[in-house]
Amino acid sequence: MRTRTRLGLAAAVSCAALVTAVGLGRGGGGVASSLIALPNRPHVALGDSYTAAPKVPGQSGKPAGCERSDHNYPALVARELGLKQAEFRDLSCSGATMADLSAAQSTHQGTNPAQLSAVSTATRLVTLGIGGNDISFSSMITTCVQAGLRYQLENRFGDPAPDKAPCKARYLSDGTDDIAARIEAAGGRLTGVLHDIERRAPEARVFVVGRSHIQRALTKLGARDRAQLVVIAYQTGLVRPTPRGT
Repeated sequence: MRTRTRLGLAAAVSCAALVTAVGLGRGGGGVASSLIALPNRPHVALGDSYTAAPKVPGQSGKPAGCERSDHNYPALVARELGLKQAEFRDLSCSGATMADLSAAQSTHQGTNPAQLSAVSTATRLVTLGIGGNDISFSSMITTCVQAGLRYQLENRFGDPAPDKAPCKARYLSDGTDDIAARIEAAGGRLTGVLHDIERRAPEARVFVVGRSHIQRALTKLGARDRAQLVVIAYQTGLVRPTPRGT
């Protein structure tokens, strides 16, 4: 399979985890001596609320229903890289699923265009943070918190609850792990999205940004925020172009 990104994928790859790997090849606190050229062409940001950063000042962009901040990590990355306004497009939107990357998304205040419409042959950097809504992550958290609270109350004020793992019981039935199945399905869709990005922007470098290991990577590399993590990963050439046909 031809690709221009070295991304190890399960369901999603944490950009912070990628940067942690960079740290293994770096000495001391300095940036690696062998750097690649910074991008001087458009950066396109795609994703859901984790990318858009709702309620983080200042909210900007259209539609307002996407609740996109001009201080979300893609905007900070663009500033770190010295990109001009015309070289940066952020179409991330709160509530987005992978389906909204290729189709318009309706919000409570306007419609966000298909996010992939911003990706073109001129694009040189793509950051993608998506998938939580595809597996209903928020509702799972709510369900598990409620189940845990009920378990604690029953053990304190009533008969001891027979199930010591109430959250797991909600999503495990007849040996089938519903959450694992959702993640696997999302991983398949993510693979399709990456192929689509490559088709639209064959020269772009793609960072798939996840939710894990953020604080550990910040501490390990002495980075002040996620934006600097992305920049360090880009500068050190962790993701390198490979010849066509490989």
